[in-house]
Amino acid sequence: MIDIAAFKRDREQAEKIKDISQRILFWLEKKRYYKLKDLPYASTTFYKRYFERIDIEIEDLKQKKDLQEYLTGSSKHLKQLPMKLKWNGQKNALIDIFHQLKHIQGKSGQPLLPNSSDEIAQFLLNNFECFSGNSISTIRTQLDKKDNIKKSEKRIEIDCKG
Repeated sequence: MIDIAAFKRDREQAEKIKDISQRILFWLEKKRYYKLKDLPYASTTFYKRYFERIDIEIEDLKQKKDLQEYLTGSSKHLKQLPMKLKWNGQKNALIDIFHQLKHIQGKSGQPLLPNSSDEIAQFLLNNFECFSGNSISTIRTQLDKKDNIKKSEKRIEIDCKG
């Protein structure tokens, strides 16, 4: 019969498993095992409590795993950080930097920044506060201009041999 003591035994067994993903699998397999077994007492409150406790264990483990991944920077969370970089210069000067990187040839003969104008525009939009409220097409148009900024004190020149 499934009871509190059975759950405690299973929990002790689960805690010996170091990998969180493997521990989640352990609990899912336990749940599946008892669900597939034709148990005459399957509708008892003990059975229902056992599954409720498993669900709580699994949810706690998932949260712990997400937190560990977030803290180590080894997950999707890194991409989801809401922080954007602040640019105190003119927007077109920043666009021009990326324009230059797109057109400067590296040693291999390839551009230093071979990404498409759409990809670069999306990057700027997603990662710099100053582009909030701008459309991707506006940024892309600026990227594709031949002379984004006339040579002046506003232009940041990139001098690179690749």
